[in-house]
Amino acid sequence: RVSEEPGLVVHAATDPASPFGAVIPWPDGDGRPTRTAGARVATDNGSPIAWMDSAGRRVCVFSDDLPKVAVGVEALARAHGRVSVARVGTDPIHEHALATQLIDLGFSSGYKGFTLSPTSRAVRRRP
Repeated sequence: RVSEEPGLVVHAATDPASPFGAVIPWPDGDGRPTRTAGARVATDNGSPIAWMDSAGRRVCVFSDDLPKVAVGVEALARAHGRVSVARVGTDPIHEHALATQLIDLGFSSGYKGFTLSPTSRAVRRRP
């Protein structure tokens, strides 16, 4: 699945065309991603930047480029449907450096985490 962002693609984590977690180990990052049904990974020009679990509650990031990661997380959330992300790696989403950028992309903050409904659209700010 291709995003509106050039080079950004969302794959099922179990997709045989996505070697991450099977042939190629997951890159170092915060948290421990898995190749489970329903989990997804966002890649930018072939490099993984973010992973989301099958419940849409946990995200792992593999890049320090927070604007790029935020767009990847948004693409993962839109591919998943309605999500409520509670954790980035092992950190609560509200305390993570990514929080402000996700709010700017249309996520709303709530007591369960950051929610993105399929109909929410934000005005995209280019870095």
